[in-house]
Amino acid sequence: MHDLLRAYAVELGEEHDDAAERDAAIERVYDYYQLSAYAAHLPLQPQVPLPEPKPSEHGVTGRGFVGRADAMAWFAAEQRVLTTIVARAKERGRPGTAWQIALALQNFFQDTGQFRQWAATMATGLAATGDDPAAQALLHRSLAGACYFLADLDRGLSHLQHARALFERLGRRNEQGHAENNIAEIRLDQRRYHEAIRHAEAARALFRAEGNVRGATNALLVIARAQGWLGRHVEALGMFVEARRQFEALGDLHGMGTTQAWLAHTYSMIDDVPHAMATWQQAIDIFRDARATHHTAEVLVSIGDFHSANGDPTLAGQAWSEALAELDGTDSPMARRIRDRLLWHR
Repeated sequence: MHDLLRAYAVELGEEHDDAAERDAAIERVYDYYQLSAYAAHLPLQPQVPLPEPKPSEHGVTGRGFVGRADAMAWFAAEQRVLTTIVARAKERGRPGTAWQIALALQNFFQDTGQFRQWAATMATGLAATGDDPAAQALLHRSLAGACYFLADLDRGLSHLQHARALFERLGRRNEQGHAENNIAEIRLDQRRYHEAIRHAEAARALFRAEGNVRGATNALLVIARAQGWLGRHVEALGMFVEARRQFEALGDLHGMGTTQAWLAHTYSMIDDVPHAMATWQQAIDIFRDARATHHTAEVLVSIGDFHSANGDPTLAGQAWSEALAELDGTDSPMARRIRDRLLWHR
């Protein structure tokens, strides 16, 4: 048991001799963290929000949060306790607590670049899902995300295919659309652009049928990226502008930042440097406001790569160094790639 929980249990043992009372007190702690983790994950704007936990049988209420910064700070402060509960909850007969808290941590792990911790926590959560196919599908999709950022694309694809099949069987079209769109993103990284478009269009059709504007816009963003890589820059620019308009209307910071980052990349591909640099800076500002350090670093790497390709190693090194600073304390594989760039340019 985590040090804080153990200390609390010892304190309870000193105050209450009865084992049943101690057990009930620990149950209240678990209730508090499950309810609070659920409340904290909502301001992070997850693509697939968790099912709301049942009210505590012990009269416990969770903590409230005033916004994204408050939720991110709470996850950072309570991360060790939360991951310990994920590891211990199944033993206490609370498997739902294990996988629900695991999933609540997903966006926090992604934004802070803790990809190995993300993968380990979701694997523990998956082991607690038992014969619940909906929970299994959600955990497989989350594991795919961790694999994607760890550059293990084949394993990520396997998790996504498993998740997609489960969602389809359950008739959960929104979640199926997210799995389909994530497959499209992997195909983009594999430079299989036509396949990426096919999967993203399938995802967009599912989202539109469900009235999911945010999901459909994410699919449009993938299509625009593929069009850009295929050299269809005019089409890509139009799609990015439409995606940005939709994300702004939704107040989706991640969507806005990602769109600006790829819009800037497309401007750079057509040698519109002033628009590229201004738009990259907008993406950085958005991601910093969202406390999304890994995504901020990704944009800075793109800027560094652009300067390097255009014969300015000084500006390239500045951007890469700034990106590396953003990743301090993370386990992102990107940090190693940035160090390699900096060494090569010395």
